[in-house]
Amino acid sequence: MKKLPLKRSKRDITIFSPEDTLSKMVQSGDEVSYKEFIDTGSYTAGLVRFKPKEVLDGRYILHERDDVLCYIISGHGVLRIGDDSKEVRPGSIIYIPYGNNHDFVAKDELLVFFVKITGEI
Repeated sequence: MKKLPLKRSKRDITIFSPEDTLSKMVQSGDEVSYKEFIDTGSYTAGLVRFKPKEVLDGRYILHERDDVLCYIISGHGVLRIGDDSKEVRPGSIIYIPYGNNHDFVAKDELLVFFVKITGEI
């Protein structure tokens, strides 16, 4: 099997401490906090935490150019996709192609690992 040459520089392996990452999360509104810890230009990875919502506000998240892959670490909730909704729980893996309105609604605090893929890899 022929190996293709890499078009990027070699990086060191990094281990991120959950406690350290959680302590550095940035608040975004009343419900969401996040911390991106990898940004290569092709993709971004990090954690996002959703606090439970008491009232649905009708707002959605829309990534116009980026696909997103999510892994539910802890908590339970619902992923709203347009007019549909799906239950999510620890271990759920979610692929959200760009251009899809969506929103996570936490039943209890929801911690999500995400990889946002920017353009072509």
